[in-house]
Amino acid sequence: MNFLTINNIVIISNEPWGDIWYSKHNYANELAKNNCVYWIDPPGKWRFSHLWRRKIQIKKEADNLYLLSYNNILPFSVKYILCFYLNDFFITKALKRFLRKKNIADFLFWSFDPYRLKTPKRIGAEFSIYQVMDDYMPKHEKQICENVDVILYNSSFFNSKLIKYNKPMLYIPHAISAEEFSINKQHPIPEIVRNSFLYVGNIDNRMDFQSLFSLADSFPTEVFCLIGKDKLSESQRNDIKKRNNITILEAVHFKKLKNYIAAAKGCLAIMKTDYNGNMINHHKILQYLAFGKDVYCPAFSEYSDKNTHLLCVYRNTAELLQLFSEKLQNASSKDIQQERIEYAKSLRYEVVLEKIDKFIQENAC
Repeated sequence: MNFLTINNIVIISNEPWGDIWYSKHNYANELAKNNCVYWIDPPGKWRFSHLWRRKIQIKKEADNLYLLSYNNILPFSVKYILCFYLNDFFITKALKRFLRKKNIADFLFWSFDPYRLKTPKRIGAEFSIYQVMDDYMPKHEKQICENVDVILYNSSFFNSKLIKYNKPMLYIPHAISAEEFSINKQHPIPEIVRNSFLYVGNIDNRMDFQSLFSLADSFPTEVFCLIGKDKLSESQRNDIKKRNNITILEAVHFKKLKNYIAAAKGCLAIMKTDYNGNMINHHKILQYLAFGKDVYCPAFSEYSDKNTHLLCVYRNTAELLQLFSEKLQNASSKDIQQERIEYAKSLRYEVVLEKIDKFIQENAC
């Protein structure tokens, strides 16, 4: 894979680099295996001193992976349109100078963030991609969609709002690293995780706590573990503490999660069905399927046809409890477990990136 012989890739992320990884972090990690990747963190909180301090900082994170950071010149808010555009103007100029000074030329611009750095040609990009992984309001995506060369999207849900920009578009579902199919024995896990039912991800209002509490109350001998960043209110946290079989564990580095998943009895993706964007798809599903696990979840749109049988799908809490009870008595067959694993393998990053590379070559001017 050579991405048109472009060796440098600049990735714009709406999430900072750290232990908690989303799809964009995984893309950066995979792309750094064959390219030199420059990851640009979102700016931190604005301070008055930023008016005269415009320094872009860089540090090496791993082989071929560098982290860039900067501060906004003016307070950032989509409510203040002038400040919004002035920030983008100043940072675009500063970033172009910085990249030239570092001899980073002919780079591929790859953005996951529609809110900033919306004019890749002005930064000096040879080719540009906007990849849609989340449900943003069209008014925030308009400028970047108009300015990039191609658009990637991970759900047919986004097709109707993106097609109006008349750009080459490619459907690319969530992908998974080949590293996620086997455990790392150097990463031990807490004993409580073994044979538990595991949820991985942010612990916040997107979760369906009503269903979780019904599971915990109806099956008091089963253990439910939640691993991720705790964003709960005090009342929600108190409701969890009332149940001895629900445990919250601190977020761990993404690359350690596979050990937790492999040890679990089953996996949870119990998300609220009325929350914006919740019903499209979740990266954690592939992580679960990579070990053939039963995955209890509502009917995500990207699994709504031929792949629904890979998941333990319910429409309401009553169906979840019934399904859970049946699975406790009759575990999924070895055949369906293997089919889940094979499905996840079909979406390995090397497969997905090859499709993207071919797409870029077909649409390069």
